[in-house]
Amino acid sequence: MSVAMLSDYALSRRGFLGLSAVAAAALSPLGRLPAHAAILPSYLLPYPGGLMWQCVQGNNSGGSHSGNSAYAWDFRMPQGSPIVGARDGVVMMLKQDSDKSCPGNIYSCPDWNNYIVIDHGDGTSATYLHEFQNGARVRLGQAVKQGDVLGLSGTTGQSGAPHLHFAVQYSAPGRYISQSFPIGFAEVPENGGVPVRRGHYRSGNNRWPDFDIRGGHFYTQTNGVGRPGLGFSVSDESGVPMWSTLLGGGGAATIGYPVSRRFRVDGLDKVYQIFQRQIFEWRPGQKQMRAINIPELPTAPLDGEAWLQTQTALPLDPNFAESDRAWNQYAAAQLAFLEAEPRIKAAYWSVDDPVRHFGLPLGPLTEAPNGLSIILKAAYAYFSISKRDTPFAKAGDLTVSQSAELNLDAEPFSRRIFEPEPLFPDQPIGFVIPAS
Repeated sequence: MSVAMLSDYALSRRGFLGLSAVAAAALSPLGRLPAHAAILPSYLLPYPGGLMWQCVQGNNSGGSHSGNSAYAWDFRMPQGSPIVGARDGVVMMLKQDSDKSCPGNIYSCPDWNNYIVIDHGDGTSATYLHEFQNGARVRLGQAVKQGDVLGLSGTTGQSGAPHLHFAVQYSAPGRYISQSFPIGFAEVPENGGVPVRRGHYRSGNNRWPDFDIRGGHFYTQTNGVGRPGLGFSVSDESGVPMWSTLLGGGGAATIGYPVSRRFRVDGLDKVYQIFQRQIFEWRPGQKQMRAINIPELPTAPLDGEAWLQTQTALPLDPNFAESDRAWNQYAAAQLAFLEAEPRIKAAYWSVDDPVRHFGLPLGPLTEAPNGLSIILKAAYAYFSISKRDTPFAKAGDLTVSQSAELNLDAEPFSRRIFEPEPLFPDQPIGFVIPAS
């Protein structure tokens, strides 16, 4: 049957999606678009690769998914979840100032919707609705690629619960919702690529090892298993400015990635989080954040409260009175300790800014108490060369460890604080962590 003859038949949705690209393009609304009749664009689910969310409302489901929005989907996700581009385009419309919703009557407050509209350049666009207030991570006119982070999900405007409303539509100047039309997602294997209500769908879009969340950032680099959606959040939630402090200290490039959750220690009215090179300590009474350098930890379990109280805590923004000359003399004296071992010296200077990355050496090369290695300790790192074969290294191996990573060996705290947490563990929203 020719494409011309097919146009005379009313096809079901399933039948339409099962057609060849050429036939489908002729029957689809895209068939009206010049120079695109034989090529259907590829769409990927609008959240980071590896994450899995549930479709809570599908196409042609009535109510809010009828008329212009007949071919829309709602993907259930907690507020502050990352939203990514389903297809390349340019930011055509954007609104992010709303913090209101109307769950009692979702038809009553269209002006409260936050939205991002991406123009695909072929007369179509995609609309992403209900973002968190000030949750946009793009600007008007910005070109975006498929998989780029666009913003953070929310429940603003015509929304009864946290979710992302997504649809592909004909572009209409000045309208963030216009006539939608059917598409499928490349990574959805069944139903012609069309998600259905109650189905859980894992995204094949770009994987982001770290990304913005509500009030902070989520890191998966140190989860130890490589699974998306599992890691450590660093946020300013509950008035504890861990995220702001990390940014102010130079970010993960300077402080390192988080290796623990937030935690408290019995007997101390303080909140802690451990990073690869420092521990952040928040004192609620004084509303003061301090950074603890951890150059050395004992090899046996110890009392966490006692250990923390004996460490030197340095203000994050010290006002040093020493002259530059005094600092240079001190730094030169500390760096001279590297001369005793060329391999350690080469490893130390192998990074762009070793003083920021490792800290200054703290003393001369020494032999480990167990006699198995020679070691040099820096403010944020630990260099060792094995003297004999062990289960962990062969004779002659050089090992460089971040200071905070030694916490996992010394176990000064509960092991639970080092266990990666799921994205938004406090949100009972049916989140599924996919297998790696």
